[in-house]
Amino acid sequence: MLNALSALVPIVIALALGWLLGRALPSRWLAAVPTALTLCIWALLFAVGWTCADTLAKPGMAGRVLVVGLTFAFCATLGAWLLIWACLGRRHAAPRAERNGTASAWGSLRAAFATLAWVAVGAAAARYMGPAFAHYLPLPNIAQLIDLLVFLVGMELAKRPLSTLRMGRAQLTLPLLALAGSYIGGLAAAALTSTTWKTALALSSGFGWMSLSSGMISAALGSDYGAVAMVTDLFRELIAIVLLFVAGATLPMACIGATGATAMDATLPIVRQTCPPDTLRYALASGFVLSMLAPLLISVFLA
Repeated sequence: MLNALSALVPIVIALALGWLLGRALPSRWLAAVPTALTLCIWALLFAVGWTCADTLAKPGMAGRVLVVGLTFAFCATLGAWLLIWACLGRRHAAPRAERNGTASAWGSLRAAFATLAWVAVGAAAARYMGPAFAHYLPLPNIAQLIDLLVFLVGMELAKRPLSTLRMGRAQLTLPLLALAGSYIGGLAAAALTSTTWKTALALSSGFGWMSLSSGMISAALGSDYGAVAMVTDLFRELIAIVLLFVAGATLPMACIGATGATAMDATLPIVRQTCPPDTLRYALASGFVLSMLAPLLISVFLA
C-alpha cells in the first residue's frame, strides 16, 4: 500500500501543479500544450518499448512470458471492454457530425499503428544500441514522463469548469464494470494458460499499472511471474490505446474502461484526443478508483 501511495502522490501533485499553472496563464500561452502532449506521448511509448525489450531479453523467459502475458492482456482488456459495451452501450458517444475529424477508419488505424511503431522503435533501440544509445542520449524513466504528461493534462483541465471533475454514481459505475470484466477475462485466460485462479486474478488486478503489478507479483511469486505481469499490463495499455483510436468516438465508455488505471495518467491525453470532451471526468474517476484498488486487490489474491 505504501508503494501505491508513493506512486500516486507525484501524479496528484503534477496534476495539481499543472492545473494551477494553467489557471494562472492566459489562454494564448496554452496553445502549445497539445503539441507538447503529443511529443510526450511519443517519448513515453519509446520508453515503454525500451523497458519491454530489457525484460524479454532475460534468458529462457521470452517465449513463455510473451504467450502468457499476451493471453492475459487480450482477455482482461477485451473482457472489460465487452462488459462495459454490453451494460452502457454507446452512452456519451460523439454526435455523428463530429466523428469524421477524429475517428475515420483509416485515420484511426494509422494513428494506432504509429503509436505501436514508437514502442517498436524503443524496443529496437534497446536491443541493438543499448548502452551506447543511453550514454549519448540519457533517457528519462517512465515515471518522470508520466508525471510530465499529467502536468500537461492538468494545464488543459484548468480551462474546464470544475463541475466536470465531480465523482458521482455514474463515474463509479465505469471502474466497477472494468474490474468485473477484467476478472471475467482473467479467468478465461487462466483456463487457456493452465494458471491457478488466484494467480490469474492477481495478474488481472494491475489494470495496466505495470510498475506496481510487476513489483508486487515478482516479490510474491518470483521473477517469471513478475515479467508476465509487466508484459500483461504493458499490452493491456497498448491494446486500450488501439481501441481508443479505433472506437473512442463511438464507444467512449467501453474504451475508457479498457484503459484501466492508466486512464488518469498515461492514456488520459489519448482519451482527450479520441473521446468526446464530456467523458474526461469519467476517465479521471475510473483511473483514480482502479489505481487505488489495484494494490489492495493484488495483495488479496497473492495472500
